Amino acid sequence: EIITTLSDDSKFYRPTDTVTITEGSFLEDIAKTVANALGSSKDELVAYWDDIDNVKMYMNEYPFLTDEILNSEIRHPLEGYLFPSTYEFYDDSTFDEITRKFLDKTLSIYNEYAADFENAPEIYHIETKSYKKATIHEIFTLASILEWESGNDEDMLDIASVFYNRFEYPDMLRSSVTACYSLGLDKDSCLLVDKDLNLAYTEDGETYNTYTKFGLPIGPIASAGEKAIYAALHPNDTDYFYFVGDICGIDGKTHFSTVEEGNEYIANKYVACK
Repeated sequence: EIITTLSDDSKFYRPTDTVTITEGSFLEDIAKTVANALGSSKDELVAYWDDIDNVKMYMNEYPFLTDEILNSEIRHPLEGYLFPSTYEFYDDSTFDEITRKFLDKTLSIYNEYAADFENAPEIYHIETKSYKKATIHEIFTLASILEWESGNDEDMLDIASVFYNRFEYPDMLRSSVTACYSLGLDKDSCLLVDKDLNLAYTEDGETYNTYTKFGLPIGPIASAGEKAIYAALHPNDTDYFYFVGDICGIDGKTHFSTVEEGNEYIANKYVACK
């Protein structure tokens, strides 16, 4: 019995590390956090996640990974699909084990809202001038934007309504985080330059920057949490077209408007602090 037990790999003690991935994290930031905790290479982990053969392998097992992520213009195919949460990894975890932990968590969320994904809201597509039910990829993409744009969970449903209204208008979504992402900025850099970024002139081949293209980016720009995914699936029914978050410390709320003139007023008050 002793020999059998000592020969059983499953009985070996494997040291672990706890890793917390916050909502709104970029894939490269996730790789950096995991690599720092486990003593591995961030660049090698990103390369593993970007390897199309690996991506196709996971696509065969995880139904939320659709053919849309194989578009050659997408920066990281798994961007937005590595669910933000707290994980415990073995110190000697393989890249496959790490990846499956993330995707298993995403799968649990996807399964919870499977019926909602099946009956997702419609999005107006300007290129075909038609409405189509939002795809899984589009829901994850919108959720990734909502994760950044929302000051709190309660605002997400109204902010989602703004974006759905802009689809219909149609109008550009004008989300600053998509411009940051198009420039290749990491999360910390994006937060630092957000106010000063000249968004209107940031070109990226019309893939990610929603200041230079209509509709959604070509794919998610960060990992969204459950509440952002829920909001993308269940936007409130409003006539809002604009919103501004209070960065002047007046009331800490997000303010909404139906017309551009009203948005200019709240922007001057809650962003320009005038």
